[in-house]
Amino acid sequence: MAPWEATLAEYTLSPDSELVAHTLQESALKEKYGVTIALIERGHKKIIAPSRDEFLFPYDKLFLIGNEDQLQEAQNQIEVKAPYSAFDDLEVYGLESLRLHADSPYNGKSI
Repeated sequence: MAPWEATLAEYTLSPDSELVAHTLQESALKEKYGVTIALIERGHKKIIAPSRDEFLFPYDKLFLIGNEDQLQEAQNQIEVKAPYSAFDDLEVYGLESLRLHADSPYNGKSI
């Protein structure tokens, strides 16, 4: 593929990507970024030269053909990092007993 300065690259579709549950036509990867989807690998299934009606699912492996700039832009839509969550820093959590005082506003109330 050297004469066209194109390469083949593999990306895994993030569950957080906006492309999930859309068809290739709806994703418009070719129109937006100029890349061609050569293959979708889904588990043990390989979809060679997928049609525009093929849906994208989380963790699909997408094999794209394009130049480095095109692939980088497409990668940003495919391998999306989940936004930071305050729960990301939690390593250990659990339940503890807590004794309420007689004048607590929580006495007699359910969780």
